[in-house]
Amino acid sequence: MTTIVKLEPKQEEEINGFIDGTILITANVSQTVKQEFSEGASSPGYFNRNRNLEDQNDLKREENILCKRSKEFPHTLLQYTLKDFKCDQCDWETSSKSQLTKHLMTHKTSKEFKCNQCDYSTNFNYILTRHLLTHESFKEFQCDQCDYATNIESYLKNHLSAHKILKRLKCTLCNYGTNFTSAFNRHLLTHKTCKELKCTQCDYATNLKSSLNRHLLIHKASKDLKCTQCNYATNYKTALNKHLLTHIQPTQNGN
Repeated sequence: MTTIVKLEPKQEEEINGFIDGTILITANVSQTVKQEFSEGASSPGYFNRNRNLEDQNDLKREENILCKRSKEFPHTLLQYTLKDFKCDQCDWETSSKSQLTKHLMTHKTSKEFKCNQCDYSTNFNYILTRHLLTHESFKEFQCDQCDYATNIESYLKNHLSAHKILKRLKCTLCNYGTNFTSAFNRHLLTHKTCKELKCTQCDYATNLKSSLNRHLLIHKASKDLKCTQCNYATNYKTALNKHLLTHIQPTQNGN
């Protein structure tokens, strides 16, 4: 009889996260982070060519992380060694029935969840949600050492690790350092007490033109970006994309 090994709460939470469909990002997706701003990765054609691989890559990534967890915590290996669930259309196998259900959807020719901004489609709601972030012009998480920006916080954390080397350019007013001239010049503006760029409609002021342009949208009476499914309107594309997610209905199996 197989011995049931009790998991620590934190370990159990992380492992259950894979079964529930939680997205975990590791160093394995550093290439995705690197390409987020590249022209090829952001074009509709890119998503069209890779749509058939993305779902399987995501599931494979989850399984790889499970294997990593088993190596770090050998006592959990008993629960994930036997792969009783096998795909009848390929040689893929797993120890989780829910993972098999997800995998079988990658063989479906029809895609239930479709992007309303390009021809990308998928059978997984959480993958579509992440895809929609690629259409946002404003990136919420920005690197303070270079021009890199993203809407996925874990991507930024992975990116920041690349900066943990000797810094060529160092600020004389604080401990900031970077190897990027543009980022260094932008940082120096944060030390200026005088704000050169001022809003003509309120007392807002900044030294960054991009920040001023984003601020000016607050004062616009008209809302240029409108939802096609309700009367919601805004001047911020990131706000519209987040709003559109409220119209996505979950399927019965929770995907």
